[in-house]
Amino acid sequence: MKRVQRLLIAVPLVTLIFAVAAPIALRGQDRSSAPTPNTVWVGADGKYEAEPDTALMQFSISAQEDNLQAANARAT
Repeated sequence: MKRVQRLLIAVPLVTLIFAVAAPIALRGQDRSSAPTPNTVWVGADGKYEAEPDTALMQFSISAQEDNLQAANARAT
């Protein structure tokens, strides 16, 4: 029974808090329609074009042998 009484108090209280806080939070998102003095407004549209990035890749195939002389002989 105490739990129900707490809910009957808590739900309207939370609703009241949101009802008071929501307009305050939403007002921060509002932009004034008149420009503020001593301010600069800048806007632009454009297109940027650049050469595509390229990479230099190098692959080599080498011979493997048990010793240096055999590897050199096989590679040439």
